[in-house]
Amino acid sequence: IKHMKYIIVDLEATCWEKRTGKKNEIIEIGAVKLDHTGTTLSEFNTFVKPVQNPELSEFCTKLTSITQEQVTDAPKFPEALHDFQSWVEIGYERF
Repeated sequence: IKHMKYIIVDLEATCWEKRTGKKNEIIEIGAVKLDHTGTTLSEFNTFVKPVQNPELSEFCTKLTSITQEQVTDAPKFPEALHDFQSWVEIGYERF
């Protein structure tokens, strides 16, 4: 199908070395948009500010290479999701 576009998404989330009972929060959304031949049409990347546990663990930074500075001033998830949906060209009414 020549008009088909494919979106490949990679999410990073808060994490800890040991189980803590804390809920994971998305801290980065990365994606690529491909055409039917596999050619990259565009890329999307945004960091996301965690709200429930705003301080990243040292383990999380080592695992993901995402620093506290990158997420501190980043948009919160609703705004990041809106930006992602705009990039994908999908409106909120479809979610």
